[in-house]
Amino acid sequence: MEEMLKCLKDKNVILVYTPMKVGSTSLVSSLRLSLGNEYSIVHFHDEESLRITTGIKMKIVDLISVLSKDRKVYVMDIYRSPIEHKLSCYLEWIDYHWNKKDEELKLVSLERLTNRLNDVWVYLGCEDYLKEVYGLEEVDIPSTFDHENGYVKIKKGNVLYIKVRLKDSNKWSRMLSVIFNKKVVTVKENETKDKEYKKVLYEELKDSYALPLNYYEYLKMDVGLKYYYTSEEYEEYIKMWEGKLCKKFHIGYTESEYELYKKLSTDNWNGKSMSLSHYRDSGCGCKLCSNKRLEIYGRECNGEVTTERVDHSSVVKEWKEMRMSRLKSMVNGLKAEKCKLKSKCVSKIKMNVV
Repeated sequence: MEEMLKCLKDKNVILVYTPMKVGSTSLVSSLRLSLGNEYSIVHFHDEESLRITTGIKMKIVDLISVLSKDRKVYVMDIYRSPIEHKLSCYLEWIDYHWNKKDEELKLVSLERLTNRLNDVWVYLGCEDYLKEVYGLEEVDIPSTFDHENGYVKIKKGNVLYIKVRLKDSNKWSRMLSVIFNKKVVTVKENETKDKEYKKVLYEELKDSYALPLNYYEYLKMDVGLKYYYTSEEYEEYIKMWEGKLCKKFHIGYTESEYELYKKLSTDNWNGKSMSLSHYRDSGCGCKLCSNKRLEIYGRECNGEVTTERVDHSSVVKEWKEMRMSRLKSMVNGLKAEKCKLKSKCVSKIKMNVV
């Protein structure tokens, strides 16, 4: 833990600290490709994921306090529209909710999948990290979202808290370039609908889902939706879901029922490990990865769409293969030169003999 903290203290730090399924992986890879050689960029969703990915065992607010004593720290969050966020959270952990493999899930009817989704609806994707988790006072948070610039920005000492909207992901390059005073190229990845084994299920659920009447009333009162969306965007979103109502109420799990549900699901769940492989840029700071990052960044800045990754093992493998190829070329070149010299010597000897 001390070694990781020391590593983080070598540079200014960007902490992408968000709920799951809000587009944070794309944001992290975009920041790492563009700024990874100048900033330490860490991505996590809670204290447990921070411990797993970095080995750091401490409260997030304490981590921010420690890091910001002598350097700038950026803390970033993303807002995603509520229904899409809940649906994506449900599908991301569908094996947890059903304790079934992908092949078995195909046998579960959409009606049953939807009913389970509605049972846990109010507990999915409901936290606003900026307002509820970062430890900011209510007075610190602007009364309205800055729709002109596309983000909320709050400065507290050496810490800059920033929250953007997933809805504006096509504008992130411009917005982030202004914030960090350097061109930021953006990439998209790890979207649920892009994961082959969940693609069909995601589309089917999204297309067929009908919102229960009581959840529609909750939606109209959603504080986050009213804060992060303009009045026009809010009305448009509400109207869209008004046309997809099921005309029935659904009574989901109570808090005690949900706690029991979580316990049983966790006991039966095989679990899944966190992986760095879903990032376009894993964040490695070695010389080889730094050079690879610069190469990809330069090509992206010039308008080229790349798919290459900054993954340490892959970068090292590529470097070894390139080195071996160059070595073979040198050896072949020396052999050719040797043959050429030998041929000249033979010709000269023949001439002398003649």
